[in-house]
Parts: sequence; structure tokens; C-alpha cells
Amino acid sequence: MQKIPQINNSKTQDDTWIPTTCWMCYNSCSILVHRVNGVIIKVEADPNNPQNDSRICPKGGSAIMNYYNPLRVTKPLRRTNPKKGLDQDPKWEEISWDEAYKIIVDKLVEIRKRDPRRVVLSTFDIHWPTTCMFAFATAYGTLPSNIYFGPAAYWCGNGFHPITMMVHGTFWADSDRDQCKYLIQLGTGTGGIVNHLPPKHALKTADAKMRGMKFVVVDPTCTNVASKADEWVPIRPGTDGAFALAMLNVLLNELGVYDAPYLKQHTNAPYLVGQDGHYIRDMESGKPCVWDAVDSKSKCFDDVSVKDCTILGEYTVNGAKCIPAFQLLKNSVKKWTPEAASRVTTIPTETIRRITKEFAEASNIGGTITIQGVELPYRPVAVDWSKGTSGHAHAYLSCWSIALLNIVVGAIGVPGSWLGQNPVNLTGPKWGPETSRDGLLIPSKHPLARSTNDPYPSRIVTRPQSFTCFELFPVAPYSDTMFIPNLMNPELFNVGYMPEFWIVARANPVFNTVNANEACEALKKIPFILSIAFELNETAQIADIVLPDAHSFERLEPFPNEPYSWQNSGMDPWVYLFRQPIVNSPPGVKSWTEYLFDIAEKAGFLPDMYAMLNIIFDMNPPYVLDPHKKYTYAEICDIALKSKIGPDHGLDYMKKHGYYVMQKKVQEAYPRPFLKGRAPVYLEHLIQAGEDVKKTTKEMSLKWDTSDYIPLPDWHPCPGYNPKSPEYDLFATCHKIPQHTFGFSLNNPWLKELGSTVGPWNYGIKIHTSAAAKKGIENGDEIWLESEWGYKTRGRAVVTEAVHPETVSISGQFGKLALGEPVARGVGPSWNALATNQLEYIDKLSSAHDMCIRVKVYKT
Repeated sequence: MQKIPQINNSKTQDDTWIPTTCWMCYNSCSILVHRVNGVIIKVEADPNNPQNDSRICPKGGSAIMNYYNPLRVTKPLRRTNPKKGLDQDPKWEEISWDEAYKIIVDKLVEIRKRDPRRVVLSTFDIHWPTTCMFAFATAYGTLPSNIYFGPAAYWCGNGFHPITMMVHGTFWADSDRDQCKYLIQLGTGTGGIVNHLPPKHALKTADAKMRGMKFVVVDPTCTNVASKADEWVPIRPGTDGAFALAMLNVLLNELGVYDAPYLKQHTNAPYLVGQDGHYIRDMESGKPCVWDAVDSKSKCFDDVSVKDCTILGEYTVNGAKCIPAFQLLKNSVKKWTPEAASRVTTIPTETIRRITKEFAEASNIGGTITIQGVELPYRPVAVDWSKGTSGHAHAYLSCWSIALLNIVVGAIGVPGSWLGQNPVNLTGPKWGPETSRDGLLIPSKHPLARSTNDPYPSRIVTRPQSFTCFELFPVAPYSDTMFIPNLMNPELFNVGYMPEFWIVARANPVFNTVNANEACEALKKIPFILSIAFELNETAQIADIVLPDAHSFERLEPFPNEPYSWQNSGMDPWVYLFRQPIVNSPPGVKSWTEYLFDIAEKAGFLPDMYAMLNIIFDMNPPYVLDPHKKYTYAEICDIALKSKIGPDHGLDYMKKHGYYVMQKKVQEAYPRPFLKGRAPVYLEHLIQAGEDVKKTTKEMSLKWDTSDYIPLPDWHPCPGYNPKSPEYDLFATCHKIPQHTFGFSLNNPWLKELGSTVGPWNYGIKIHTSAAAKKGIENGDEIWLESEWGYKTRGRAVVTEAVHPETVSISGQFGKLALGEPVARGVGPSWNALATNQLEYIDKLSSAHDMCIRVKVYKT
């Protein structure tokens, strides 16, 4: 148990503010920490850092309470109770550091001799620590895709990230709130002190509304950000794609609004498509063809003699009929009339048409704006989305439908539009998207980016070798949702081995993926679990050895935010943040990243880890790690900083300043007019990818749905649209709130109190007044939610009009179960408790986990 120090004000020897980076959510904000005589007394935003514009959220300000948690782990622990479970006391015993290292290293050395793939790893940390984990894993010999990210890959952006990577070349995208005039958000709380860069986006959203931007939020729940919008449009869960398709139909076929010059020059809209769905290709070069309307003949898309390629019509090339991709898109969305979409989404027909008309009028097609002397297209509209849309079966198609709303009006990578998160860097370390043979954009090869998750070109499909079955998802960014099903049913995938050793750091997959008991039963099949944890959460509770993790106030990290993401888009500058220790850790305690270097050294593969880190992090001479030398962790961080930023910006500089800023060029902020690679309107590569997956899964005798591998978007219902029984008549949804990020924040007593006082709905279950009346439920009643698998969670009813009538809504991941988290234990309901990892609920294209969970509701 940690003893909380007291300040001796009579002998003030140390009174200083130290710059560092917040780590109270999955983001990076610049902060100053006030330390007096070794005691942290306050956290504030750094007023000079543009990353978060002198603002932090309540989570950042409350970090003191996390640091002084009297229940934090401070010494190595070994379980003595052989029985594992959420109802089992591990009966921890403290052991020495030498003993802990010996147990860990001996097992790793022995497994490495037999089959290193049997070691799997997990984290929900990001950026520099994750890079080190990849270096550790590959140096050890396990597969990179045997790193299981758990919560990130369950409920994040399985359908979102591959689309942004194809369209922008980046892992993330958001709207240009500085210039936007009409913004639609679906399934995301961005702007409401949640998601990435929460204070900055809240400020930008508020400023945009003051400037007159129309803000429309489409969501089953009137979330924090929806309550501040100009219009909240309730939608049935899992139907965002149908809404987007109807908007596309109105735009293209009723209003005739689209940016033809942009589509011709910057997309594959003019590519000719044959009756088999594939491009018509030039006989000699193999490149896709377009139809030159002036010369009335087909030519290679990049032929300099093309005078005016058409995007409409029907043509004959070498005796075969073919149609431009854009014409096929127009044809395919015709069935999605507002009337058809209204029946699916419950959004009134007139609302769909009105919003589409407003969006079309605001798109300003043909308009320009001059920024810093550079004239650019000006498309001040954007449709943005995230987890709520992406977390469903058929998520890829729904996300693709939404992206096309931006693409067809040219609102991609230009002022006011939907922006990739910094896909081009011309100022510092150079990176940018590449171009495929077909002329399409290939994701940026930037520092810290993993090449294994590129969705285009599609990867080779093989029988699974990794325990996440990544080989069966050739266009997905990851496939971590398959990890638990593989543990539950290894005979289905037959990868040839079972995990024997699991290293999990700053993550809690037992609680934050699916029903905790279901996840626990699967994960405890791994014979040995090493948890590196700050608190004894649910995952640590089933571990064999626990090593204490350092608090963020004790950690040294050169890149807590990646150079290409978790930074502001648009004209905001590049900001390289830095995390440095404010106070010393308890004796022996290190950050989990440092433990990896120690373990690698003791197990005999540290030189290989250095070599892999050079490759993965793209170290540049002379700042590279020599495998024949031994470095301190601080020296490694110094080399990484100098390699990426420059020789004058190593540890000494960053410790003093806390960050490094570079101003962007216009071409970096708004790169689309300057990029050679085209954005896709038609996904031809999905056809072959689907055929390859179908062939491989058939050979495996595996039932596998490949119907989503189609080149044009459509909407298909989630499995939850066919409930097992009529009594499961509501959908259970979840949303984010400003006071909490993930279950761990509920352990913070300040945040717990704030969440209780701001509103009774935060730890309750929101149910629509009409549904409550039918079930005889009144405000404040204790109620059960029970999913079709018999999984339950309970909470107090919050009867409200602020949810869709067919839903109940839970904020956050509460209802903690861990014995070592008494502050949070049993507080509030848990949406995850209702979910299952059955294969039926995992999208076979994107690997997204379906969130359309049917429940019955009744009083306790």
C-alpha cells in the first residue's frame, strides 16, 4: 500500500512546475504538474502549448488522485491460489524482484526454444510503448499479429480505420472545424470532451457554432455533444449506413449534386468497369482505362492525352460493355430512397431529404479559398463518424457509405472538409502516401506506422498462423476480436499451437471486451499470465505474476503522441509531446516498457530487440541502436528523439520545454489537391480479396460470410435484427461521457463524485418514456437488462426522451468486478457485460464486433 506524503511548508526546498503529457484517457494533452517538496499538488494545462490550447478536461485535473491511490501495486506479486476466476481471491504473496524476473525469464526462454508463437502480448497503451512491444515481440520470435489489443480492436474503428487509410492515407480522420459550415456526426461524441484530443475538439466545436456552423448529430442517444448540437436526430442502432445511402441517392439522383471535376481528377470514379465487376485494363500496361469523351475512345487513366474522361454513361471497349465506376455508384444507390431508409432507420423521410439538401447547398462545389497565398478548393461540409457506426456487423460497408458522402462533393483533404489526420509531412521527418499501379492512394509510410495493417492493396490470404486469425482479414486493420473465439474453439482455426504465456500491460481485456465471465473463462486457458498493472483490475486478478507499473507521472516516453495522429489536423502546427517523470517511482518500479527491455536482456535477445526497434521506428543514422552495445532506457529515448526530430531536440531539450512545435505548410494541412494518388469510389480489390477468403475458408471447412466483399456499398442488418424471442424488444447501446474514459477512471474518487453530481443518468440506464410506460418502470427503479445469452447487468432507470424509443443506453464501462478495485466495484451498469464473443457477432470483413445487442428489461 502506498503511503501518501505530506508537505512540509516550513522547509520549502522544491517548488516547481514541470511540463509533461496527460495520460488519463486514450489521448495526449500537454500539462504542467506542480511539485512541492516531492509532493504533486496540482495539474494544469500548459498555457504555451497549442496541442490543447491551455485547456484540460476533468480527467486530466484528477490525475493526482490516481497517483496517490493507496491500493496501487508497488511490489511484485505471485498468486498462491491455483483457482482463477472473478470470484476467486488470488491470495497474492509479495516476492523479490530477482525471483519475479527468474520465473518470467525461465519460462520465456523455454518456450522460445520450442515455439515462440506461443507467447502473446496485449496492451491498450499507444505510440512509443506500443512500438517497443512490437520490437520485443518480433525479436522474441512471435508473430506481430499475436499482439492482442483487446478493447481497442473490439469497440474502436475496425470499419473506420481502413476507410480513412484508403481515402486519406491515415489511421484517423476528423472534420475541419476551423472552416466547416455544415457538420454531420454519426456515432461519435467528438466535440463533447471524449475521443481523441477532447479539449481541443470541444473548443473548436464551440467556436465553429459561434461562427455559425450548422451542427447535426445522428445518434440513438442524445449524448453530451448531441445536446449542444443544432439538431439531434435519433436513429435506430446499426442503421447509419442506410441513412448515408439514402443521402447519397438524394444527392446523386434527385438533386444531381456532385463535384465532377474533382471526381475525374482525384478519384477512380471514371475508371471503366466490366460486367465481371473488374476494371477494364489496357492490354499492354495492365492499367485501368477511362473513356475520353473528346476522342471517343478508351485510354489509360494516366495517359497525358486524356482530354475529358467521363464519369457517366455506358461504353464498349474491345467488344465488351463497360460503365464508369461513378455511374455504377449512382445506379446502386437508387434503391435506397428516403422512404426505404426511413423504414430501416426510423428517421422521417422529410428529415433525410432536408438534411441532404442543406448538406448539398453548403458544399460550395466549385468554390475556392485562399490560405497563406495558396488558392484551394473550399468545401465547408463534412460527415464524421467513429465507434458507434463502426462497431457493427457489416461495418465496413456502412463506413464506406458515409465516406462517400464526403467524396462525391469533393470534401476530402481541403479547407472545411473531412481531413485525414496529417497524412503528409514536408516540414520534419518526411512521409506521405504512395500510389499503386492502379493510381490509388496507398497509406502513408510514416514513422511508428505498422505496415501490416494497410487495407489496400489487400494482403495475401492464407490459413491462420496468428492467434488473431489476421490472415483471414486481408483488408482489415486488425482482427483482435478473433483472439477469444480462437481460445474458446481452437479446433475451428487449427493454427497449430496454443498460447502458453500472455504478457498484458496497461490493458484490461477481461473487463473491457465482452462479458467479463465469458472473457475470463477463455483467457484463463492461457497457462501463465504476466500482468504489468498499476491496480489489481479484472485481468490482473487472473494473472500468475503481477509486476507494478509506473504511473504516468513516473514515466519517461519520447513520443506519447505519434507524429502522424493524435495531433490536430488542418493548419494547427505539428506538436511532438513528451512525457517525463515528475516524481520517483517506488523502489524497483518501472514503466512496463522498461520491463520489456530488462526481460529481453535477461532472456538473451536484447540485441535483436534493438535491431527491430531500429527497423520499426525507422531510426536514422547516426542515431541508431547498436546491437553490440548496452543502453540505458534514457539513452534509448534520447536516440529516438534525435533520430526523428533532430540532434538538438533530445532528452535535454524535451525535459526543459516539454514539447516541440513545427508550423505546417498549407500543402500539409490540406494535401488532397497536391496528392497524386486517387481516392476510391469503387473498391475493385474487394472482389478478389473475397474470392481468396472464400476459397481458404472453404478449404478449412469453416462457415464464413464473404457477402460484404463487394465493390459498392450497401446496408445489411445486424444479427440482432432477428431476436431469438419477442421479449428481447430493445437494443442496449452505450455512449461516452466527459467524466470518464474506460472502467479504470471510475477508481478515481474525484471523477466518481463528479459523475454522480453532474447528472443521475451517468451511472444509470436511460430508457425512453414510452418503453418505460409499457413495462411499468418509473424513474429511479432498479432494473435488469438481460441479453439473449442470459447475461445481465443492473442499474437505476433514468426515464427520458433523450434516447431512441427502441433503445436503452448506458454511459461507459462501469459495474467493475475486481476485488482490488473497491472504489469502482459494483458502481453502475456494464454494457460489456451483455456482449458475447460468438462468431456470429463478428464481422467477417472488418473484424468489427457487433454492438446491436437485444435485451429484455424488467424490475429487480
